[in-house]
Amino acid sequence: MASPTKAEWEKIKSDLSTPYGRAFFNCEGYLIAAIIEQDKMKLIIAVHVNGWIRGKWFWHGKEQDIDQMPEIARRFYCLKTKRPPAKRVAQDIKIFGKKRCLERGLHAAFCTALPWFNTPGSFIAHLKKHNPSIEVIDFNTYQAAQKALIPDEDNTVPAGTAGADCV
Repeated sequence: MASPTKAEWEKIKSDLSTPYGRAFFNCEGYLIAAIIEQDKMKLIIAVHVNGWIRGKWFWHGKEQDIDQMPEIARRFYCLKTKRPPAKRVAQDIKIFGKKRCLERGLHAAFCTALPWFNTPGSFIAHLKKHNPSIEVIDFNTYQAAQKALIPDEDNTVPAGTAGADCV
């Protein structure tokens, strides 16, 4: 597996910057489809792993529990962090004291792993950082590899393949 060149990354970035853009990857046995979708009034990059976006791969928890995140979420999903507002932190310290707030972890950041990226640059940077071997594949190779995957008994049609014959 050859790693993509800088020119290939630039082409992928431009493909994912247009409406209806898509890019396909093979990352150590995982088939990744990055597809531009509409979320209300903005375009996002949805990441389908082996043709699916599954709820069991989403993750939400405190920053100190980040090691409990599923493997798929760590490698392919966008991690967003939210800290409590400063006003609430000040109120809690006034009520409980600084020591009790630290013991209980009241002001720890909450992290959420979601399969959506806002920009192509952030998606590419995340993919490069968390996956040592990446192969860019075309749609026909992706479709053939997806058909070769063992189907799940609880699912019949993979997400992201609706209208795929139109490409």
